[in-house]
Amino acid sequence: MNTIKMQDVNETYRGKTGCACGCGGDYATPEDNANSVKRRVNFINKNIDSPSLVVDVYKDETIYELENLEGTRVTRVYVKTEVK
Repeated sequence: MNTIKMQDVNETYRGKTGCACGCGGDYATPEDNANSVKRRVNFINKNIDSPSLVVDVYKDETIYELENLEGTRVTRVYVKTEVK
């Protein structure tokens, strides 16, 4: 699988599993918190071939999601999808 490029990232999330409203974690965009985004993208890229990585593809966005081993925390990276 290809790695995620920073210029394609819309936003990222790191926090509790389940609801992704932001109450149990936080969102970061490249514009307002580039360091958090870079750490999260690097984490997903490091595990890009993991069988635990969930990839959901939508019309204009792809979501990469990986939970920790305990299943209590999740990292998500939301990436622009090329519309064809």
